[in-house]
Amino acid sequence: MTDPRPAYLIPEFLSSDEARPLRILSEYLEPLERFDAQNIEDTVVLFGSARVESQRRAAQALKREQARSPKRAERLRRCR
Repeated sequence: MTDPRPAYLIPEFLSSDEARPLRILSEYLEPLERFDAQNIEDTVVLFGSARVESQRRAAQALKREQARSPKRAERLRRCR
């Protein structure tokens, strides 16, 4: 016999491979609802590492790049 509950109330279904698109969609819709409630229209998302090299290690890396490719090293230096 099948479960009479709606699919969204069945935890086994919601955690199944078949329901993956629903989980992905909910990860978009739920924050969108919160943003709408707070009148947030735009956001900025940053991807990357929270770790920053020490100044000493960054300087060593720059020296290696300068030795390997002076042209590229100059572009990196201008980004400082």
